Amino acid sequence: MGSRGGRSHAGGDGTQDNSGTPLSLANHAQYEQQWIQNNFGNLTAAQQRYISEQLGRLFAAHDFGMDIRSEYLENVIAEGFKNQFETHTSEGALDFQSRRHATEQLFGSDVRHMRPADFERYGYLVSRDVSAYNASGYGDTTVRFKRDRVINRLTYTTDDSLYPASIEEAIAGRVSTNSIAGIWMDGMSASELVRRVQSSEGNVGDVREWLRGVTHGSYLELQYHGALTIDDVESINFKRDAPSQELLRKLRAKGVKVYYHGNPY
Repeated sequence: MGSRGGRSHAGGDGTQDNSGTPLSLANHAQYEQQWIQNNFGNLTAAQQRYISEQLGRLFAAHDFGMDIRSEYLENVIAEGFKNQFETHTSEGALDFQSRRHATEQLFGSDVRHMRPADFERYGYLVSRDVSAYNASGYGDTTVRFKRDRVINRLTYTTDDSLYPASIEEAIAGRVSTNSIAGIWMDGMSASELVRRVQSSEGNVGDVREWLRGVTHGSYLELQYHGALTIDDVESINFKRDAPSQELLRKLRAKGVKVYYHGNPY
């Protein structure tokens, strides 16, 4: 994984604008469309639709997840998920200036009017098979979120976003619309992108293989916008140590499915 500094792990109540849109996404729709026009203009409308359809297949075949440390789960249950601006800690790079710039670049956000809780939280696209290997280096548990509760405030990039955002070569794309905006071209031509997506059609069931064929990204990063709480959680897989009986009781009380090493617990 890269040196991204926005790993979420406990608390947060991101505010919304008057339309109900999280503040981090308040300017994103127009910003995204302009980026597509400027950076994917050499693609025909049919080619854009085709790539979008393949992204849709990829998103549909996987779950929206996040890795966190199990020691934070009690705080998550009580307060929700936080970002580094709230915790002043990070499992990656604790760099407020770089992260603020990345938020501006990725979403077109006006960070001057954003409180710490208004910044995005980070995760990645994980296998739907709970027993499959999923490891980001950011924690010993994998959280999977309820699709219907997060998809309309979820964006993506095809690799760790901090570096391409720092050199202003990437923005985030909407997951709900299968937007092509989140693809980091990294010098690739439009025709090469189409060729790579076509050759990777059979790999949509394995996100790492798909990325290797299309963009060479190490994982598909997800950005969660707005408040993110235990009520948004579908399941948690403990990959190292089993949860305590007290933690297990609290998670079950919230309706969270619990797995240990990929098996129901």
